Amino acid sequence: MRGGATQSLNDSHASVSKKNYTTLDEFIAAVGEKVAKRVAQIRSGDVPGTRAPADPKAKAAREVVKAAEAAGLDMEEVMAAIEAAAAKKARSKH
Repeated sequence: MRGGATQSLNDSHASVSKKNYTTLDEFIAAVGEKVAKRVAQIRSGDVPGTRAPADPKAKAAREVVKAAEAAGLDMEEVMAAIEAAAAKKARSKH
């Protein structure tokens, strides 16, 4: 975990180039701003690599898989239950 956090913070300021600043203090301030932004992002729960997909269907699928895994359920049984529920709902609309 520590290595991942260090890498994330290092990546956050990779775009800051020392040659673009005339003083060391300006460079350090620019790096500090980028790192502070990443720390705030991490604290808010917006962690790169764990973000939910923008597609609502993909997000829902990801949440179902996560919940099923947490409950120790068999994914084939979960899929069968989802399909049965969807079929029942479709029949009730007619």
